[in-house]
Amino acid sequence: MNDIQNTTPGKKFPINGFKQLKAFWNIVEDGENVPGITAAQIAFYCFLINYGNTIGWKTWMSIPRESIMSVLRIKNKKTYYKDRDALRDYGLIEIRKGVANKTAAQFKLVKL
Repeated sequence: MNDIQNTTPGKKFPINGFKQLKAFWNIVEDGENVPGITAAQIAFYCFLINYGNTIGWKTWMSIPRESIMSVLRIKNKKTYYKDRDALRDYGLIEIRKGVANKTAAQFKLVKL
């Protein structure tokens, strides 16, 4: 992950990673707002929290798809997009799509 640590532009995002993770786990345990959330989607969200903490909580985090897929051992793009979009649909993240081979997608954690 060292190759992506300092690539994120943007302002600091006032977030407490521990509180965010705790709130996320409460949502997952309750299950009402995230019916059918998978272990892979939970791992994806935890990756984003860890990455946000690593770069100092920027509002928008620019992360190449290949880096996420490598760390999470996701084998194909279809799975990546399905899991990413599920987190967006659950209202846990916002996404700014990247431009093919030019810019990475950007992610914003919704403050819980």
